Amino acid sequence: MQAFVRAFGVRRPREDLEAAAMLAVAIAALLTATLAIAGTRALCGTSHTVLLETLPELPPARAGTVGAVEQMFVSDRTGSRPARAPLRLSAGDAIELRGWAADPHGGGIAAAVFAVLDGGPAFRADYGIAPDAPNPPRRDGRVPFDVVVPAQGVARGFHELRVRVVARSLDGYAEAGPPLVFVLR
Repeated sequence: MQAFVRAFGVRRPREDLEAAAMLAVAIAALLTATLAIAGTRALCGTSHTVLLETLPELPPARAGTVGAVEQMFVSDRTGSRPARAPLRLSAGDAIELRGWAADPHGGGIAAAVFAVLDGGPAFRADYGIAPDAPNPPRRDGRVPFDVVVPAQGVARGFHELRVRVVARSLDGYAEAGPPLVFVLR
């Protein structure tokens, strides 16, 4: 309390209580605002599985209106090489997907793009127009994405990788094309 008195110059007990109550309200408002911002940023951070699982799948859009994977690469210790389906990977490999995505409600920029492995772990794509983006902006308004999915820790066998585009309104997601199937040897 003495630190509070020194910091705010309050010396009377009643004023101390009133000032402490005002400070508590201010801290609560600040925490609420911080949590709201953090909640919005959770969509753009690195841990998305819980948030993505809470969003419903939107009704299917017309083919080719939500997004598409245009390039696939398999990366290993020796470098990166173009790949075609069906993909065959080893435990230390990673899959890189490049393509475009648009808001499921009619185009424009979506909130986020994820690659979802077997309906579980979600990997956030670099999405949008950045000067150093490996996928340059397109003239037709489609916004590029690039996502890397490591095969480390994935069990051997067949797996599905789906690209999900989260609506800008955050009311759901849509699949960007058919799932990509790969096998881990």
